[in-house]
Amino acid sequence: AAQQYEFLLQVAEEAGIPWYEISNFSRPGFASRHNTAYWLGKHYLGVGPSAHSYDGETRSWNISSNAGYMQSIRAGQRNCEVETLGREEKFHETLLTGLRMRRGLDLEQLAADYGLPLSERLTVAASPYIASGQMRCHDGFLRFTSKGLLLADSITADLFII
Repeated sequence: AAQQYEFLLQVAEEAGIPWYEISNFSRPGFASRHNTAYWLGKHYLGVGPSAHSYDGETRSWNISSNAGYMQSIRAGQRNCEVETLGREEKFHETLLTGLRMRRGLDLEQLAADYGLPLSERLTVAASPYIASGQMRCHDGFLRFTSKGLLLADSITADLFII
């Protein structure tokens, strides 16, 4: 699987379709605006059965039953589950989604949103991965190198420092 992914990265890059998110590729300027909104933590509204919404503080998801969803709409009710995200969950999500993107995690924005000490702790926690060549910090963004992409999930989990 690792060899196939590395081959995909190489062939797609040579074809002018580089990765912009770990599992997504596009020609420059044609990245999915829909999915990119998720990875940047923007607000979104989901309409329909099983659709998800996010307002910056809470995430909700509609019931999955078509009939049940339509029944609740006709009754003027909202039939969904809601979870409120705490500071830790938001930080971890920001970390997870930011590192999935080719541009990486914006450390200046992270410091603005969560405080400079937390941003600095993350940089220290990432230092072994930077030293091993699996990550790099450049122009204020922490990102994976091609070597680090293969271990992105485990490295990211290790960086959950709260």
